[in-house]
Amino acid sequence: MVGPYELERKSFDSGQTWSDYQAKHSELPETARVRIYLRERGADASIRQSVENAARREAAVLQRFRHPGVVDLKQYHPSGHPAGPALIFGYHPETLRLDEYLLQYGEKLDILSRMALVRQLAETMKSAHSARIFHRALTARAVHVVPRDRGRGGQAVGEEATWLTPHLEISDWQIATQRGSTGGATPGAPRRRCPRRIWPTAPTPISRRSCGPSAPTRCPWTSTASVS
Repeated sequence: MVGPYELERKSFDSGQTWSDYQAKHSELPETARVRIYLRERGADASIRQSVENAARREAAVLQRFRHPGVVDLKQYHPSGHPAGPALIFGYHPETLRLDEYLLQYGEKLDILSRMALVRQLAETMKSAHSARIFHRALTARAVHVVPRDRGRGGQAVGEEATWLTPHLEISDWQIATQRGSTGGATPGAPRRRCPRRIWPTAPTPISRRSCGPSAPTRCPWTSTASVS
C-alpha cells in the first residue's frame, strides 16, 4: 500500500531508479499509477540520497507546472513505501508509451494526424519553457498516449478513432531543470536558446534539428520510433 492505494504485485514499467505500478484506491473506484523510487539496500549513502533527490525534484516540478499535456501528479509520499519515496499519478489503464503506440497505430496515421501529435508535444514544451522548466530527457518512453474517448462536441467515437486522435502526456521530469527569473540555470544545466517556430505550419518534412535540451531530434514515428 502507498497511502490509500493498493499496488498490483508486478510493475508494468521501470527505469534505472524507479518502477511503476498500477494501483487501485481502497475505497473509491479510482485507478492510479504509482512510481516507486528504489533505494537499493546496502547502497552508498550518496546514491540513496541521489534517488531521493530525484523523486523530490520530479514532485516539485509537477506541483509547479500543471498542464493538460503533462502527467497529473496527485500526491508525493517521501516515505510512502519501504523501498523508497513514491509519487502517485492519475492514470488511464489503457495508456501506451509513444514507442508502443507507434508500433500499433503508426501506419494508420496520415500526415495531418502525425502533425497533430507533434503540435501537442510542441505546445506542451513551449508552455514548460515559458515557465522556465526544461525537461532535458524527452524520449518516446517519456510520452504517454491516452485514448480520447470523446470527439468534437463531446460525442462518443469508435474504438479505433479513440487511438487515431489521442491525448499525449509528458512524463519523467526527475532530471528537469528550473531556471530562475533572472535567467540563471540550475548548476550544470546547458544554456541554449530555442527558435521561436518549434513546429512546421504545413505538412512538410519535419526538421530533425534539435530545439533546446528537450525537443525531438528525429520524427517520433520513424521506424525506430525514437525521440531524444
